[in-house]
Amino acid sequence: MRLDFTVNGPPKPWQRTQGKGGKRFKAQETRRYQRFVGYAALAVRGAQVPAWPLDARYRMHVHAFFGDRRRRDIDNVSKQLMDALNGVLWDDDSQVDELFVKRHVDREEPRAEVTVEVMS
Repeated sequence: MRLDFTVNGPPKPWQRTQGKGGKRFKAQETRRYQRFVGYAALAVRGAQVPAWPLDARYRMHVHAFFGDRRRRDIDNVSKQLMDALNGVLWDDDSQVDELFVKRHVDREEPRAEVTVEVMS
């Protein structure tokens, strides 16, 4: 079983913001992007594989297309995408056993192309 979906717009790295008293919280931009990713995956899941299992082991491929060559940590991009898919494609991102991430530049159409496969 496999799902392919695209998240349009520049891939956003995962980030936490430190607030008063040293407490950490999820930035508003992070929450918005994660909802956006979840909706993109849900739309495809419903159309392609309505009986998608949430309790399996997974392989994930991410092709992150940025609009420029600025330095970014692609591991934080994958973390953001994986967290966004908790409760959407799996119960928890700890169920992902294999992860492939590749950086690309596409000045015209920045995006993240994601493939998630159920491992046998």
